[in-house]
Amino acid sequence: MIEIEVEHNTDKKTLVFAKLKNTWLSESRRSAGSSTGFFIAGEIRKYIESAGTGSWEKPHPMTALFERRGGKWERRKGFISPYYGLAKFARYIINRSATVIRMGFGTFKAKDPAKGKTVSFNKPLQEIAEQAQKQRTIVVTDRMKRLLGATRSKPGQTPGVDFFPLRRETSQITVPPRPISIPVFAKIKGASFPLFADKFKKALEKRYEKE
Repeated sequence: MIEIEVEHNTDKKTLVFAKLKNTWLSESRRSAGSSTGFFIAGEIRKYIESAGTGSWEKPHPMTALFERRGGKWERRKGFISPYYGLAKFARYIINRSATVIRMGFGTFKAKDPAKGKTVSFNKPLQEIAEQAQKQRTIVVTDRMKRLLGATRSKPGQTPGVDFFPLRRETSQITVPPRPISIPVFAKIKGASFPLFADKFKKALEKRYEKE
């Protein structure tokens, strides 16, 4: 969540001008908030698609080459980054007074908040994003070992290249954290507030020209 107060991010002259008409302030604030939210969502998407701009730990070869489909392990057609598919669902929501921008993941159209539509983040996607940013430990069962070893379905395939059976002594797998929120917000913090102020001023000027 990022909170932007117009009074703290707009010069006094523009703020006085905005209050000349009641609707100007709220409409301009929503317009600027939408532009800012759209910008941040884009940065989140780029960060995930680039695997944290290369800072994330690389996935296990098994994860990189195979995925679970319909109860079977099948070779991936392409793989770029862990959680790559999550990136396109990066979204923003603005509160009614357009003073708070919340960032998250959802299935609604990216432009819906700008149109004033009531939307909400998708709970399963939110949970995936939360899990991605935490270190997790997966307990390995004998069934899992048999399943992963069974990916060798054709003669001539090489262990560690075409299939990845787990060792007999392996009892757990540690999934490393892949942070999103903290590094992205640290990156955009210096640009988001000036962007909001600039968009707010331009939106205000447009409303004045229409009068």
